[in-house]
Amino acid sequence: MKFDMASATLSTLATDTRTSHHDLGALVTDLVRCVEPLQGSFHGQGRAAFDRFKGRADEVAAELNANRALAQKLDINGTPSFILEEEMLRGYVPLARMQELVTSVRAQ
Repeated sequence: MKFDMASATLSTLATDTRTSHHDLGALVTDLVRCVEPLQGSFHGQGRAAFDRFKGRADEVAAELNANRALAQKLDINGTPSFILEEEMLRGYVPLARMQELVTSVRAQ
């Protein structure tokens, strides 16, 4: 029974959020809404964690949307992205290369 409810919750979440990937805050709100039917089956630490998350959902949503807006303003459209001085590094950078870049910036 619990698996069926979880499956239905994930299906609802996937359907409801498929087109709203640009509004990360809405995804958080949708997640809370979709998980609420399962809330009665949470106990102990799981229930406490969910209650804490649910209690902060609006704050988390606002923070995600603010970060997304800043990323758009800075033309950051992928992860990982790093800013070193005036240079934007997009995508994966091997560790050795990243260490070289950071060392170089720190030496300036």
